[in-house]
Amino acid sequence: VVGGEGQEPRVVQRPLGVVPQHHRLEVVVQARPRHAAEVAEGAHRVGALAAAQQGYASMRQGLLDTVSAAAAPDQLDPSFLPTVSAKRAEDEVGAFELLDEWVASTEQPAEIVDGLVAAQRSHFEIVEQVALPLIEGGSPTLSAPDGGTWTIGSTLAESNRRYELVSEAYAAALAAEEAAYDAVVADAHATTETARSQVKLGMIVAVVLGLVIALFVAFRLSRRVDKVTAVAERLAAGDLQERVGPNGGDEIGRLGVAVDQACDHLAQVGRA
Repeated sequence: VVGGEGQEPRVVQRPLGVVPQHHRLEVVVQARPRHAAEVAEGAHRVGALAAAQQGYASMRQGLLDTVSAAAAPDQLDPSFLPTVSAKRAEDEVGAFELLDEWVASTEQPAEIVDGLVAAQRSHFEIVEQVALPLIEGGSPTLSAPDGGTWTIGSTLAESNRRYELVSEAYAAALAAEEAAYDAVVADAHATTETARSQVKLGMIVAVVLGLVIALFVAFRLSRRVDKVTAVAERLAAGDLQERVGPNGGDEIGRLGVAVDQACDHLAQVGRA
């Protein structure tokens, strides 16, 4: 939001580095303060959610690469354990921070928000509770609570399945957030266009009203001048009975008074 003191706020939406190319926003919106704030907040929410999606995908890929390197399908390499542990600590701190930022600011329905949070947590659980314990335990298999057995292969497959659900939840949330943002931008545009139309209409009314007033004033002036002219012409023809009478206090009015005084003087001279 830009605009100095005394200037109308202006929201400039530049391409957001964290937003995919087809989601980039390059609209410049002239808006009232309320709309400027709403547009800025909407752009922030879209950017925060896109950043959360990109950040989590990057973290997941990095952890996946680490796990894949540490644990081949048939053998484990304990030397990778420090790297995996460090990656786990990093993800525990950063995996949900960007998502929490969006959750705190979004106005989307609870089913969209809760669905995304649940999907991401479900995916992270398979990493925390299965993949990492497999490596930390130094065994190619891990017993599941339901009596089954996890292997590296089945763990990666389940992780991929859950991550697909995360991707779908992010796509749904982004679509909803962008739709809300587009609605705010459309409302700001509509308000701006309405204001511009009102200004144009006001200018047209002012011009028309000015012309009407000018014509009215010109007509009145013309009638007063014609009245003085008519009396002067009658005076020149020898008719001393006609008078201009009250005709305003400006130059035309004073000219009428002078003509009347001339008629009175000539009438007195004629009677003498």
